[in-house]
Amino acid sequence: MLPAGEGAVDGAQRLIQGAVPPADEDTFRRAILVAMRALAAEGITSDTGPALGPGREGILGGAQGRSGIRAFNALASSVELPPAHGRPRGARRARGGSRGFPRGPADGDPGDRGASPASASRSQDLRRWRPGEPDGAHALRLRRDGNGSLAVGGDSAEAQEQTLRNMILEGHRADHQVAVHVTGDKATDIAVDAMIEAMRAFPRPDPRHYGIHADFVSDTTLARMAEWGIGANMNPTIKWLISDSAVENVGEELAAREWPYRSALRAGTWVTSASDAPVTAPTWRQAVATMMLREGRATGRVSGPEERIGLIPALRTYSTTAAYQDSRKTGRARPSPARSPTSA
Repeated sequence: MLPAGEGAVDGAQRLIQGAVPPADEDTFRRAILVAMRALAAEGITSDTGPALGPGREGILGGAQGRSGIRAFNALASSVELPPAHGRPRGARRARGGSRGFPRGPADGDPGDRGASPASASRSQDLRRWRPGEPDGAHALRLRRDGNGSLAVGGDSAEAQEQTLRNMILEGHRADHQVAVHVTGDKATDIAVDAMIEAMRAFPRPDPRHYGIHADFVSDTTLARMAEWGIGANMNPTIKWLISDSAVENVGEELAAREWPYRSALRAGTWVTSASDAPVTAPTWRQAVATMMLREGRATGRVSGPEERIGLIPALRTYSTTAAYQDSRKTGRARPSPARSPTSA
């Protein structure tokens, strides 16, 4: 028996699903249609799969592995998939050592081969793992107060940090957009510093690297992110959900700093928003309300009122800036630092 809650982590899922027959592509096809129609009903026209590609067969019934991508591509080339979702996006994971990241479509991934430009599952950004290492979703939980650690390979904190730096360097060097799950101010500091180090070593135009979550990020790091064009993908609906308990867990001052939207925009950092589904439902209207009000779900208590932003900047995190993150060339300009939280 697994301890309560342990079935939610990826390693435990692999243990459980090793004994469960895999779903077939028709099941994936029907599940994708249900999900996409639900998103379309919410007015959501783009979604990013956080971990699609080889190596994901043991997670979520295999839906994020090769079979899931093949089902996506088959639907995207048919009339069944809502048109707005014809180009599902995913983050590929590369097996092996820190060197030799493949360029272009995932090596050995039949789901990416032969698909037309209009229907391909585009592997835009890179998250990397090796067998035996924790999944990226649990990789970087570290705060300056010593709470947490980097959950990547290494026999010491220093070795773990170097492993992460190598991952980011090689991902950037292979011309990928690198997205790193960072939960905690120190984790964000390390990841951002590594991105800047990689860009200095191997300059290339506008790689648009970004941190996923980036809660508790400091003003100093936000300024560096803005200078180097590094983005932050934040989760306002999670803030709404855990706001009250966060005060108990990390204290009122740090909880107020959780997802500091106003500080990020004031610094000139480009910021997008995401639900982190299935952690929370993809209810963007609630997310916008939380960016504006900073109220917790349980009590309505405000956490970090100084980090509130207006309606227009909040909507941009789901629209124009999200398009910029995904490199969608729709005539939308790069977000400008002039688009401040006071422009609403």
